[in-house]
Amino acid sequence: MKDATANKKLLLTEEILKEMQYEDMNVLDLLRHGSPLAGDIPKCDTFEELYKPCMLTMSQLLLEAPRRNQAVLASCKTSGDLQIDQQVLQETREEVRRGWAVGPISEIPAGGVVSRRFPLIQKNKTRMIDDFSVSGINDTASSHNKVDLHMVDTFAAVIREFFKRCAAEDKASSLVAKTYDLKSAYRQVPIRQDHLCFSYFCIYNCESDKAEVYQLLTLPFGATHSVYSFLRLARMLYTICTRQLFLLTTNFYDDYILASLPNSVESAKNSMELVFLLTGWNFDRDGKKATSFGTVCKALGVQFNLASSGERILAVCNTEQRIQDLTAMLRATIEAGELCKQDALVLRGKLGFADSFLHGRLGLLVLKQLAEHAYGRTSKLSHELSLGLLLLVMKQRLELAIPRIVSAKAVRQWVVFTDAAYERELGTGGIGTGGIGAALFDDEFTCVGWFGFALNAERCKLFGAGLKQTIIYELELTAAILALDFWATTMKDGLQICYGDNDSARFSLIRGSCLSQHAMILCRCFTTTSPFWNLLQLT
Repeated sequence: MKDATANKKLLLTEEILKEMQYEDMNVLDLLRHGSPLAGDIPKCDTFEELYKPCMLTMSQLLLEAPRRNQAVLASCKTSGDLQIDQQVLQETREEVRRGWAVGPISEIPAGGVVSRRFPLIQKNKTRMIDDFSVSGINDTASSHNKVDLHMVDTFAAVIREFFKRCAAEDKASSLVAKTYDLKSAYRQVPIRQDHLCFSYFCIYNCESDKAEVYQLLTLPFGATHSVYSFLRLARMLYTICTRQLFLLTTNFYDDYILASLPNSVESAKNSMELVFLLTGWNFDRDGKKATSFGTVCKALGVQFNLASSGERILAVCNTEQRIQDLTAMLRATIEAGELCKQDALVLRGKLGFADSFLHGRLGLLVLKQLAEHAYGRTSKLSHELSLGLLLLVMKQRLELAIPRIVSAKAVRQWVVFTDAAYERELGTGGIGTGGIGAALFDDEFTCVGWFGFALNAERCKLFGAGLKQTIIYELELTAAILALDFWATTMKDGLQICYGDNDSARFSLIRGSCLSQHAMILCRCFTTTSPFWNLLQLT
């Protein structure tokens, strides 16, 4: 414990917390005495209350420990890749050298619980994961709080509020930003002495061809308690930065985004780093994680562009690397003409995150089709459902990389009313006549546009009349789609609400799929050609 907290300035940090009347004064006990690993997670006042019971009691864990330990050790085998096995062994030995772990241990003491360490292969590195679920330790965790993470929308909301206040006081709003990353963050927090019996883990030793057991002295990457304990400490540092120093920052686990006025970057940088130095937290000062202030800041898997912040605009988009990787995956899939279940689910997961930062509803349709394809009967790309076409359009959409815009401008509201009619009795030969129309109103309820079209029997036949009793669904959907397409440019920077009296048409717009072949052709054409299919509310 002393090694992990050797640089921590606990008394000074405590004085700072007392000065600002911090809500969670017990947070420093995680550094003084260490973090627990099993059982009840201590309650804190900085996060919202939400109780989640444990799945396994402590007595059950200890009773099952000998049998679980045998099973875990028996499952500790080679990964099948000698290079990966060597990396696991080397990194574990490095942790021992740095005082984060001890071992190898010849015998597990009574009451000890063993977890399994396995490598998670990522793009640029291999991360060591300590699986505290297989040992049952995570199942004993009962929590009293719901931790709220500062995601992309949190930083966007902070910047937007800054823009609004600058506008209210007629001040300059130009910003630059950079990121900070706590170095080996979990390894800076010790484990509580009486919970070290839960910190054993095993690895496969490729040199001796057998399992070896080690014991962690600092937080493992894979324990539920580690997440809660570290986030309490990270939120403490964030609160000091914002409440005491008024820094424009957010934090996501061990990552901090710091924004500043261009003429205050040295002050903001020195203030942020002073918090880390005074409290004794190590952060990356060199390498790729040690960034500089700029108008473009990459964090949380996305790119924040502050080039237009002087006009109170923040642009958020996917990083160039993410776009390149996804377009390469889509190109390979389209060329292959088939997609197995596992690859379909992987592609769906990657596209799901990227689509969060693209305008429009096309992504939802692609994700739906990918899920249906993954659990379908064939790996061939179905031309009937046009999944191949949708993937091609999604690739083009990613390459356009139109960012999401966060602005302090007042959001203008637009209201679209659509309607349609179909009268079979007025036609001949079982084919009736109909009509479609729509009107656009601004936030002052002034009509700024309208259209209305009468449809003769020949036109109605194009929508399926003669093949079914009524085509009112198709016509209602057509009226809504035409209205959104006609007035897309007018409404694109506002809140759009579309009113219609046909539930089937409304649900089709929300889902991105339709109930009939004629409607599906129309809907697919619109979703693949209109860049502004971004309805926020359909009524």
